Amino acid sequence: MAQTWYNNEMSGPDWFTAFLKRHPRLSFRKPLVTRQELVSSFNLTNVSKFFSNLQTFLNRLNLECVDIWNMDETGITTVQTPDSIIACKGFKQIGQITSAERGSLVTLAISVSASGNSIPPFSYIPESTF
Repeated sequence: MAQTWYNNEMSGPDWFTAFLKRHPRLSFRKPLVTRQELVSSFNLTNVSKFFSNLQTFLNRLNLECVDIWNMDETGITTVQTPDSIIACKGFKQIGQITSAERGSLVTLAISVSASGNSIPPFSYIPESTF
């Protein structure tokens, strides 16, 4: 009878926890969901065609890396949310003062060029904030 790597007598309910402690570079994570269409279309043929089209486009318009920019934006609320704190057991309500206003969303944007140049971050603050 062949010996298997899994032995029911040696593994217990804390085996996984001990395994993660022995391997600190590993962590338990929830994977991001990726649609099947995206996975199946990401292949050598499609990627090669994309870069070929990109090269044609860049040559036609005589563009260089300093002309290509990427911008990313995020929203930041103006009302603070309290952080978690440590308190004595048995106390159900632990108070922390925060603003009673509803707040508004401030949009912050950052831009970087393909050559590594950047411009200072810029923001959009709605008039209702003032």
